[in-house]
Amino acid sequence: MIDNIFDITLDISNSSEDEIEELIELAKSDYYWAIEELKGKVLLHLFVSRHLTGELIEKLNKTCLKFEIREVVNWEENFRKSFKGVVVSNFFIRPPWEEEKDKFIDIIIYPASSFGVGDHASTQGMLLAIEKIANDGIKVEKALDIGTGSGILSIAIKKLGIAKKVIAIDISELAIGNAKMNVKLNEVEDVFLILGSTYTLNPNQKFDLILANIDSESLPKLKPDILNLISKDGLVIIGGFTNQNRQVLDLYSESLYLKDTIVIEDWITCIYYNK
Repeated sequence: MIDNIFDITLDISNSSEDEIEELIELAKSDYYWAIEELKGKVLLHLFVSRHLTGELIEKLNKTCLKFEIREVVNWEENFRKSFKGVVVSNFFIRPPWEEEKDKFIDIIIYPASSFGVGDHASTQGMLLAIEKIANDGIKVEKALDIGTGSGILSIAIKKLGIAKKVIAIDISELAIGNAKMNVKLNEVEDVFLILGSTYTLNPNQKFDLILANIDSESLPKLKPDILNLISKDGLVIIGGFTNQNRQVLDLYSESLYLKDTIVIEDWITCIYYNK
């Protein structure tokens, strides 16, 4: 067990994804990392053992980023205490060190970053939508998970037996790495993780179910690709936007049949049919 390590906190609000990955690479031989949103800032925490700290600080001093350092006592114990399991209807989303709950659908998510650990309202709305179509008896051959993050939605549809095969894509290498870990932890098969967006896919293939829990800016841009990739009579579930951006719902309703909406804390999830 690691008892005493250092938390090196950097403000990465204006950093590119490549720059963030380079920072994580600096500590890669012995670290944990996490991304936190706090008071309008995006903070990267690098949790580094003592013997690496000096070398890492020397490298960080060559960057223009501001950082703070603090020693964390009993870090591993505190890290585990900071992440608790979340119940979402019949799902129990938990870190790997927490015990599963009887009578719940067990989903293990390692909380390496902010990629969907089940506590955000948009993720919960998507999980409820997935549960709803499962209760309706929906079974599909192939599903697409756009912006998979931690892989939580892909894992959920496999656990419920909705899809035989899932293609999960994300533009973030960090997300894909986290999703690969979670797929392995949950022992689900036929989930294929791809770095990229919809442009990475063969435009001639079709999916019976498409999931996209992203944001209000990206969803309108993805609509043409989603319409091209969805099969006739297929389902599209979108989330990641609030009532303030309700025009996203209206935009998709122009081309797809809106079957149901789920609202949690102002975050909207929509279930569409391609009729």
